[in-house]
Amino acid sequence: NKIPGYVAAVYWRGDIAWLKAAGLADLKTKRSVKAETPFRTASLAKPLSAVGLMSLVEALKLRLQDDVRQYCPNFPQKRQSIQLEQLLGHLGGIRHYRDAQDRNNQIHYSSVSESVKRFAADPPVHGPGEEFLYSTYGYGLLGCAIEGASGRTYAHWMQEKVFERAQMTGTGIDDGEGVSAERAQGSVSYTRLRAHET
Repeated sequence: NKIPGYVAAVYWRGDIAWLKAAGLADLKTKRSVKAETPFRTASLAKPLSAVGLMSLVEALKLRLQDDVRQYCPNFPQKRQSIQLEQLLGHLGGIRHYRDAQDRNNQIHYSSVSESVKRFAADPPVHGPGEEFLYSTYGYGLLGCAIEGASGRTYAHWMQEKVFERAQMTGTGIDDGEGVSAERAQGSVSYTRLRAHET
């Protein structure tokens, strides 16, 4: 299937019942994948972000029916307000990636709020709540809301409220700093294989 490498495991009743690592973590250096090789979370960041957002709901810092602009004011007003719950369900009308250049963007932003500028001026693809449209940028808006409602950076909120609480000691924000040299590297083959964009 042209997958460069992987780690797969079955976790059962508090223990790892089965574990397999195979393939390459880096196609250029031919470095092998090991059980402890870190991988990018890619779109797994979406459910993790949802947990981070729900911790703010639990703390009564926001409501799912709130307009995203209440917490992310640098996102411009659209014809209709976009509720947080619509973004959670990919129903906000926010576009996804347009092309490979958009998908493989390497720009480093100082905050999630700053990254919203990349798509903020784009018109909605459809009205909020009208259709399902998988959207990484919609989840970027949720990250912006996390920053606005918590008063902290997305990275700090996620580290404290999600990763540390779940004892995810090997998980963190990929901000270019402190990235493990042992991490699996991205691959064009992997990008082409994906059934949907991440």
